Amino acid sequence: QNHRTMAKKSKPRYNPNLSAKENAEKMGVAVSTIYHYLNEKNINPKKEKLDALIAEIKEAIEANPDASQKTIAQLTHHGVATINVCHRECWSY
Repeated sequence: QNHRTMAKKSKPRYNPNLSAKENAEKMGVAVSTIYHYLNEKNINPKKEKLDALIAEIKEAIEANPDASQKTIAQLTHHGVATINVCHRECWSY
């Protein structure tokens, strides 16, 4: 028997760091397809981004416990208001 192995085409994966439009363009599908996929897989991009932001700021706060909010903002390249919101969120999780 002649067994030929067919190479599987790898599907481009959803990248949470890109917008739905950017993901759609990269994968060659419609934006609605991306939203359908996210809904089907129960993926919430806004929550994922917030969780990543909180983790980044929490790490900076833990590494620099005596730093002011302004210093943390400079270290993480976020605004002081963002640091204030995420600082509160770090301890509400």
